[in-house]
Amino acid sequence: MINVVRACHGEDVDALFAGAAVVVADKLRVERNTRVPIETRGLVAEFDPAGNLTVWGPAKVKHFNREVLADLLGMRIEQIRFIEPDVGGGFGVRGEFYPEDFLVPWLARKLGRPVKWIEDRNEHFVATNHARDQHCEIELAASADGQLLAFKAKLFINQGPTRGRTAVFCFRNSPCTTFRGPTAGPGFRSTRRACSRARRRRAPTGARRSASRRSSASG
Repeated sequence: MINVVRACHGEDVDALFAGAAVVVADKLRVERNTRVPIETRGLVAEFDPAGNLTVWGPAKVKHFNREVLADLLGMRIEQIRFIEPDVGGGFGVRGEFYPEDFLVPWLARKLGRPVKWIEDRNEHFVATNHARDQHCEIELAASADGQLLAFKAKLFINQGPTRGRTAVFCFRNSPCTTFRGPTAGPGFRSTRRACSRARRRRAPTGARRSASRRSSASG
């Protein structure tokens, strides 16, 4: 599956390039990576005799997670209490509802006893959001006196086997819309192609930190 985002601003980019005195082109790559908080993810879930659920450990987006979990478990939101202890950092990778955020409470209800799950570091590297892994082809047009006239960019991103849970957010806030920065001239055009393939043995991409802004600044 290939998703395409195209952003255009200002004047006719092709005409500006055709009339430019100087055209510079380059190819850049931003490697795949992930965030490494001091503590990995972990959950403890417990139901009381009245059927109310308490979950320890959700980080960063606990109110959103509570709403999602209530819907998945068929519970009222007020029946679920989230307690967030010190978790060694928030960052983008914690801003998710991961499969374990459902499985641990579901198992606690299924087994009728508290359930605890702690992610080890190896699991973290292959299960939490990945980010970047972008190839960029950029072109810059300028006048003889150094005035920037136009900017073109093509971006290719490997999203992994599926779209990440926050992929829509990251895709919408992709370098396509931020690559030009404050210095681009009157013409700007960028195209981003994001590829997902089931055979790719990588975690899905999603929020990590400063979603896609670093890629924009790499040039």
